Amino acid sequence: MDRNEKCQLCSLHSRASTVCVPGRGATKDVRLIIVGEAPGPQEDRRGEVFVGNAGSLLGELLESSGVNPAQIRFENIVRCFPQKDDGGIRPPTQSEVEACIPYLFNVLDRYASQSPNPPIIVALGNTALKALTGRGAITRNRGVEFSLVVPETMKARWGHLQSYTVIGTIHPAAVLRGRDTDKPKIVDDLRLAWAKSGGSSVAPNYSQHYKWIESPEEWEAWVDGALEAVRSGKAPFVAWDFETTGLDPFDPQAKIVALAACYEPGMAVVCPFFHRDCPWADDPYTLARIEESARRLLWSFGGATWNGKFDVKWAYTKLRGTRDLPMFPPIAFDGMLAHHWFWGDTKVHDLDTVAANELGFLGHGREMKSTLAGMDKAYRHMGNSEKSILLQYAGGDADATFQLSVAYTESLRLAELYDSYYALMVKGIDVMAELEVNGIMVDPLVTAHLDEDYPKRMRPLEDRIRLSKWGVATSKALQERPRPLLFSLGSPETLSELLFNQMGLKSHKISEKTKRPSADREVLDQLIEDISDVDEAKSGILEALRAWRTLRKYHTTYIKRMAEYTRSDGLFHTTYNLSGTATGRHSSSSPSLHTIPKGSDVRLQFISRWRKRGGLILSSDMSQAEVRVAASLSGDPTLIEIVNSGVDMHSANASKIFGIPVEEVTKKQRQVAKTVTFACVPMDTETLTPRGWVTYDDLSLGDMVLAYNQETGFMEWSPVLEKVFYPNAPVTRLSNGKWASESTPNHRWFGMRSIRGHRGPRSYEPHVFQTQDIRTEARIRLSAPATVPSTLDMTTDECELLGWVVGDGNYSRSDLTGRTSQSFGAKRHTLIQIIQSKDRGVSRLRELAAAFGLREYSKPPGGFLFRFPPEYARDFARRSSLFDGDLEKTVLSMGTDQRDAFLRGFVGAEGWTDRRGVKLFSQNQGDVLNAGILAAFMSGFYPTVGETTPNHLTRTPNFHVRLCRPWVTGQRLVREDLPEQPVWCVRTPLESWVIRQHGRIMITGNTLYGASADRVSRTADISVPEAEKVIADFFKAFPKIHDWMQSTFDAAVRDGFVSTPFGRLRYIKDVGNAKRGGREWRQACNTPIQCHAFGTKVLTLDLRWVPIESLVVGDRLVGFDETKSTADGIPIDKGGRRYWRESVVTETSFDLEECFEVALSNGDKVTVTGNHPHLTANMVGVTAWRRTNELQYGGARDSRLVKVVNTAPHDLSGWEVGYIAGMFDADGCLSVLPGGNSTWGGNSIRISLAQMGNESLAEVQRILTKANFRYASYTPSDRPDFFVTAILGDNSPGSARSEVMRFLSTFRPPRLLAKFEKSFPVWGQLYSHDNASVVSVTSVGVRRIVRLGTSTRTYVADGYATHNSVASDITFLALQQTVRAFRKLRMQSKVFGFIHDSIIVDVAPGELALACDLLRKYMVDWTNAEYPWLTAKMVSEFELCPGWGYPMDMHVDGDTYTAVGSPQAAYCLQRELTALGVTCVDSEEKEGKETVTWLHRWQRLDAPF
Repeated sequence: MDRNEKCQLCSLHSRASTVCVPGRGATKDVRLIIVGEAPGPQEDRRGEVFVGNAGSLLGELLESSGVNPAQIRFENIVRCFPQKDDGGIRPPTQSEVEACIPYLFNVLDRYASQSPNPPIIVALGNTALKALTGRGAITRNRGVEFSLVVPETMKARWGHLQSYTVIGTIHPAAVLRGRDTDKPKIVDDLRLAWAKSGGSSVAPNYSQHYKWIESPEEWEAWVDGALEAVRSGKAPFVAWDFETTGLDPFDPQAKIVALAACYEPGMAVVCPFFHRDCPWADDPYTLARIEESARRLLWSFGGATWNGKFDVKWAYTKLRGTRDLPMFPPIAFDGMLAHHWFWGDTKVHDLDTVAANELGFLGHGREMKSTLAGMDKAYRHMGNSEKSILLQYAGGDADATFQLSVAYTESLRLAELYDSYYALMVKGIDVMAELEVNGIMVDPLVTAHLDEDYPKRMRPLEDRIRLSKWGVATSKALQERPRPLLFSLGSPETLSELLFNQMGLKSHKISEKTKRPSADREVLDQLIEDISDVDEAKSGILEALRAWRTLRKYHTTYIKRMAEYTRSDGLFHTTYNLSGTATGRHSSSSPSLHTIPKGSDVRLQFISRWRKRGGLILSSDMSQAEVRVAASLSGDPTLIEIVNSGVDMHSANASKIFGIPVEEVTKKQRQVAKTVTFACVPMDTETLTPRGWVTYDDLSLGDMVLAYNQETGFMEWSPVLEKVFYPNAPVTRLSNGKWASESTPNHRWFGMRSIRGHRGPRSYEPHVFQTQDIRTEARIRLSAPATVPSTLDMTTDECELLGWVVGDGNYSRSDLTGRTSQSFGAKRHTLIQIIQSKDRGVSRLRELAAAFGLREYSKPPGGFLFRFPPEYARDFARRSSLFDGDLEKTVLSMGTDQRDAFLRGFVGAEGWTDRRGVKLFSQNQGDVLNAGILAAFMSGFYPTVGETTPNHLTRTPNFHVRLCRPWVTGQRLVREDLPEQPVWCVRTPLESWVIRQHGRIMITGNTLYGASADRVSRTADISVPEAEKVIADFFKAFPKIHDWMQSTFDAAVRDGFVSTPFGRLRYIKDVGNAKRGGREWRQACNTPIQCHAFGTKVLTLDLRWVPIESLVVGDRLVGFDETKSTADGIPIDKGGRRYWRESVVTETSFDLEECFEVALSNGDKVTVTGNHPHLTANMVGVTAWRRTNELQYGGARDSRLVKVVNTAPHDLSGWEVGYIAGMFDADGCLSVLPGGNSTWGGNSIRISLAQMGNESLAEVQRILTKANFRYASYTPSDRPDFFVTAILGDNSPGSARSEVMRFLSTFRPPRLLAKFEKSFPVWGQLYSHDNASVVSVTSVGVRRIVRLGTSTRTYVADGYATHNSVASDITFLALQQTVRAFRKLRMQSKVFGFIHDSIIVDVAPGELALACDLLRKYMVDWTNAEYPWLTAKMVSEFELCPGWGYPMDMHVDGDTYTAVGSPQAAYCLQRELTALGVTCVDSEEKEGKETVTWLHRWQRLDAPF
């Protein structure tokens, strides 16, 4: 028996729609039995296994694996749907597995005697593998053969089933959760299982037509054929790929193993260079012929590559030689960059994974990787692999690159993105490769000096620790061990002995690696805080240890490893990540120039390669590029004038605010005028949401976070309007024994500052501090009571009872045999009881016991036990989620009274009051401790945690928590400047949020975009009414300044898809890797200021009207041409039309903005911001874009908004909608006609239904009439027995198309929807359905809005044609022009750095003036001429230094050069100028800065661009 519809062996039957869902598939000659975990919701409803999304994906993977579907059977471990309370699926419990496994064994018994061998079992996921083999860890055990394990109690009946072989693999559901890299792994495992079962693969052998070049004549003939195919247009390009002995092209020992190339699908060739089976590897003449043909192939036409920057560097260093060829082979297309262009960081971009997912090239690299893994390390490279393996691997790479490049080229052209992709990505390959090849010189003497100096700085610190009494005792203890050890601060054993044994300190953290008490940075910081006021001697030792660690990190990371970073040519070659950029702000790696500490002596290592002859390092920065772009986009004439005047814009704004001349503006007043404050915290900081503590990666725009309301004095939930990331910022650590925080120096804190009146007492007033401004008298608010709504179904007394339970109670669940269990069921026993001996506690518990029926028992000596009745215990545990292991979520779901009651019970159970009246409670580390701390914090206390002696029973650390006042002072404050690091922050309407750092919870301020009246008041020492007047005057002076304030400092990183005026599109992943420090970061230009309000319905490509706030990056929408164009999408001014286009969501973000309601003559209402553009039409149908504040109404020429899709609502029942959907899905037809048809009103699309009888059509027509659809019925002349009903529009052009869209969005027949989406590109012209006149435009106040960016810059909102706005991308294009100019003029100077908006050049002797002129020419003049929309003109600022560690600001005025910097930098500069033969005109020192002036005459560039 394999099914029993009346099965009640476990509790799942009570909620399942289908009890005991049976398996399906083959019944004879079964080769594979695929066993999943349990049915999902769709399987439960349909009563069939593997019919949901995971089942569909499994079918695709099986097809890719080449197995025969007629020989597969599908089963599950558990046969009923394991449902959570919210209706979702959960993993089945062990008891549920034990109840269902006999059903599976019955099925296996049926095929156990199958000849010649029983089928192979494939276990999907951890649950299935563990149930069948007793082993979990599917990622480690996938693809491994195990024997089926039969429980001892079942061996009598099914012991013979142990002959089955089980192979585990990853569940397809993991792929649906975003793990695309698991697809090829699953397919490999399925192929293995199929081969073991004796089945023959039907998968195509994609490598059967790959060819190994055997002679130079054969290679020359193939190259001739490939070039002729490209020349004649038969092939778009030749895809090529190098296989090499290593990854470093600058290694003189590295060699090219083979060159693979392809210009026809499936027809790749592999030409060996230095392979063990290559006959000409040691024949220089033949090898020269081979290389000459390769150069002819690569340098003749642009090729297609995958990560071409890697390949062109190999071509330059190993193939080009000294020949008169361009520096790098031309590239026409790069598949990896195109894949990143489409998907960003949401998918992996390695060729093996993409080829497997998109082409079915499954496992072609697996054999090569296995071969390399089995080689000796000294000989581990592809040149020593088998010829057949290299042919399959290299040929597969070239073939996949060609096929993917062809497909991506077509996709980019269809999306009208090819030109921008080519300009910003492909044309940047050779530029970035040249920067890497150029490199920067490293001074080995400086490196050696620093390598000697840093240990000298570290040695006194180490001696102080080692020679202390604790250090001496540590040395002795290490020597007395069975295996003696030397004292070393870098040794975990030494630190453990020193800190925890000899100094008697306690670690609050256990190392995951060693399972011993940890002594990492977090623990060390905590220890310093704990004893700073208690033991000065120990505190000094810990401070010395922390300083020693900082120096050691700098030494090992940036100095000691510089030798391995530096190549044999003495140059330091970084790697720029083209695909890791969002807007031209590129990152670098191996190693990164961006993360070298700025201003530290580490940079002294980097010098000019011509230093002995007077070479200099020149940096040109595009000054405030983002602000200038924002000013141009805002169009504010006053702001543009300020920007173009050359005056510091923040000072100019401050002069407007305070009504004083620019020269009198103070630093404090300038700070007031800055509209963006990057006040941020380190990346390991967490924030509190309704679902618990989350990090940067897990937080999305629109999520609610706990924030502090300065007006009410309470905390409440507030939405995230902005996520800000800054890649490299200074961080300051503050600590005073009770409080510790890490943040940027300008981070904001709420508190009170003291005011001492004249001979009067000290008083306090509210104030917002910055980290750098906190002093002794400051009082910082860290906590406040939270007023959040309750979602917990418990009374306040029950919440208090819950506090007593988790504090002094014990609770468990067990079945009737006494085994503990973590699941509810009919046969489970839930035990909850509280033990208390304190009189006050017993008294209160008796009151609660009387209210809830608890039974009281005496428990000697002197204690009492209160036990819950069984039924109430089960109900109490369910409602409180007592056994879920996440009490913090329960606390978050409590209202104010519930939480206070919970804390009252918890402190009553575990707490006491010290002699100063401060409440404390004690608890072991874990979920209960965290819940108590959170409840205390949300009740307005500031909980401080300290460690006590270990629990005498569990031997685990015990912690006491003090419920302190929510204020801390700046007394005994210790400041520490930490290394620059990535930081992040959010923006909320309340200008605050709650964070957790290293276990400490606190209120803090967040990033501000724009200054509120309250903030101006506090910062400028003026009253709030005065501040409001100042801001009003400010906005009067700058009518469009709000747009600028939204976009000042465009370097704020945004998650999502970013679009620029240049067409660049980039994802920035919202859910990323937890090890974010190792990722390449990028910044996003984001100035969209044209928005819709929440609730606006947007039309998706599958014809769903969805709220605009629910859209995410990558969603596909119905869009159209932004400007009039041809049908092919070529813009045209005269005779053009707008055509329907597929549009992709490229950016979403939330904000608060004043909105306006546009009322229309047809009764529709649209809520948008004042500057949002609408597509409008005049009386004769001429369309144009008009903003909301430009719409006309109330006169003879009212603006008319273009409505392109009917959105009329309906009152149909669910049955009626389903009836129409079913009828049309089965027998409906969607016709796309080639051109107009007079019968159908000149439209080229229609939808119809044909039936043999007229009865069913009558019901169809009734429903269509009820939903206000126009239709026609007729009988075809060739089929008089058929009756046809077709949807009609009115007589206006395009109306039928609009009705078809309304029909499909209303009834959603799946087959017709799929056809509709497929036929979307051929829809043709955009026609209006109903041009509605504007009746009124009225302000509705500040609303939550959504900034929506799309690839076409258009979308359909509430049926109307609408537009979105995007930002900018400039510096990278200027870099391309600059590098090519240096190359064209054959300059010796080398561009080696591109960091943010700066281009860094190693200037050769005599080329300083030319380099400055070229940089200014392309970064300023060319940019301003090329992009006339930049009304706020670009300017550049120079920085000059003899070495990268001595920067000086440089100004150029004609032939006069002036540099300002430190005296040391000035001395070095004068020395280099002397070597160059240049005489300094003047040198002046003032206020610690020295100014050096010299003349450098040179004929300037006057040629046009």
